Amino acid sequence: MLIDTDIFNIVTHSPRASHYFAQSASRSILNWVDLEAYLNNTYILSANFSVINFSGRKVALPELVSPWFPHQYIDPDYMFQHINLGYSFTICGASKFSYKTSWLCEQIERHFRDTYTDIHIYAGTKPESRSFFAHWDPPDNFIIQQHGSCEWTIYKNEATPHEISTNSYTKENLLDIDFKVVMKPGDVLFIPSFRYHKC
Repeated sequence: MLIDTDIFNIVTHSPRASHYFAQSASRSILNWVDLEAYLNNTYILSANFSVINFSGRKVALPELVSPWFPHQYIDPDYMFQHINLGYSFTICGASKFSYKTSWLCEQIERHFRDTYTDIHIYAGTKPESRSFFAHWDPPDNFIIQQHGSCEWTIYKNEATPHEISTNSYTKENLLDIDFKVVMKPGDVLFIPSFRYHKC
């Protein structure tokens, strides 16, 4: 079992609430060996890869040109230098990363009709690695912890129509905390669309 599909029924009945499910997913959907192989293929990685600094902001990554590849790609030395410093990294568009990630997306799309899913991988190599500042995302999110642990803060606040139209954010000190949870391998967290959160 990669994920307890009863989670989908619970979310369907209360789609605007955040939910935490302990030990409800496999810890082997992703592994570091496959992830490292993926990181070493900068040709396919470039368009979907970001590095996040300790302030929760994306870092601009220099790109290189190859006579054998039709578009620019990330400088691998620069990328690994920042990862080894402890900066977090993200890989978007990872739904086809492996047969397990494809299967997981298929299960979600089967349950939630007219839904398109994708997987974004967030990872860091050091305890001080962090994700983005408090923010909202347009789609619903299922967070599935695979390795290590991280603290999530879920806020009661949702993005306002003005924030959505201008892609802006409320300052963190003005947000009201709903709950905090330390995610461990196998834990699942559901965050509704436009709900503020941070990790």
